Amino acid sequence: RNVISNNTQLGISISGSNATAIVFAINGSGVGYSRMKYKVSAGVSPLHIKLRLLGVVSFMTLFAGVIVFRLYNLQSAQHQRWLKMAASQHGSSVEVQGARGTVLDSAGRPMAVSVTSASVGVHKSKIKDLHSLAKKLSPIIAQDEEAIVEKIQAAKKFVWLARGLPRPVGDEISALGLASVSSFASFRRHYPQGRIAGPLLGRVGREGRGQSGVERSFDEHLVASDYRFVVQRDARGRLVKASTSEDYLDAGMSLLRGLVGEARTIGSAEALSLDRDQVWGDFSRKEGVALQLTIDTFAQAILEEEFAVGRSDAKAKSVFGLVMDADSGEILAMAQTSDFDPNQLDNVKPSELRNVVVQDNFEPGSTLKPLIVAAALDEGIISLEQEMDCEDGRYKFGRHIIRDSHPVGEVTVAEVLEHVSYTKLTLPTKRTK
Repeated sequence: RNVISNNTQLGISISGSNATAIVFAINGSGVGYSRMKYKVSAGVSPLHIKLRLLGVVSFMTLFAGVIVFRLYNLQSAQHQRWLKMAASQHGSSVEVQGARGTVLDSAGRPMAVSVTSASVGVHKSKIKDLHSLAKKLSPIIAQDEEAIVEKIQAAKKFVWLARGLPRPVGDEISALGLASVSSFASFRRHYPQGRIAGPLLGRVGREGRGQSGVERSFDEHLVASDYRFVVQRDARGRLVKASTSEDYLDAGMSLLRGLVGEARTIGSAEALSLDRDQVWGDFSRKEGVALQLTIDTFAQAILEEEFAVGRSDAKAKSVFGLVMDADSGEILAMAQTSDFDPNQLDNVKPSELRNVVVQDNFEPGSTLKPLIVAAALDEGIISLEQEMDCEDGRYKFGRHIIRDSHPVGEVTVAEVLEHVSYTKLTLPTKRTK
């Protein structure tokens, strides 16, 4: 019997495996009690304990087996798969466009060079407010807001808004931090001499390949190979390692080593453009072969100016020609009146891109007369005072009849040159053969 408190006593009676508990409650108002019965365990058998232990051990063994199998599956069976997935998430290759080779004149003055520029594109799926985006970009890339909206709406996933922009413009766009806009560093072709030798030099397309003129004829030498970088990032997109998979360059690698560990967080939309900014420099540029022409810029400018004056005075449709070094045969200048500025090609017609001096077919006419007469004089076939009958401008040569536009009769060889007679030129030519 136990006294629980001043007002309560407890009495318990036990018989075998049964127990009866009687609780007495005593207070100022009287005495009350309650009775309850319960069964007392006589103990757990050894077999029951063994079964419980076996169950626990079996469960732990099965659990450990599942873990081991899963580890084997991840590290051995699917090792390559997870490596590729990790590489795709944390690593990427970045191509830095190489600079196209420089074109020089005979004195080493630049006629065509590659300068750094920026191209701006938009990822349509990442745009939150189209009109707000257009409003921000419009003054920077100098395009109308509605034109920007129309370009983006017409695109499926990605659209170029502008290419060949000055480099500071690309930097300004990157500074906006817009996830849907990417500014890519690239090169654009620049012609320091302006309109001088425009048709001769030709043009380069948006993909950096020559489309006409010298740019096309020597494209395989001028074109540059891209410079590929492999970069790795942590989970937050920070650059943790950079290396080259191609074209190991000491100077370029020293720059890359300086980037290792740099923890500047960048968004996926601008990752490529920032990487290109980081690895940019003359030492990491892979340029095409420099090309030096026999053209003299000063002679070219004088020839083009004289052609423009001559065309105006003679009211001719076109004027074209070249200046050649008589001793070496080098072309010092090659010009035509249908010229253009290769820096401004927006309104240039395809026909204006032709270098008519070398691309068009035409009858040489009087151009070859001095050469024919000189060859005949050198062979002793004729003399300048020798008289010839021009047969009133008609001469049959085989099945063909050669006609003069200005028929003449008896003239000397010197007068043949003066009066533009082609009929008598066939005679010394035939004798020379």
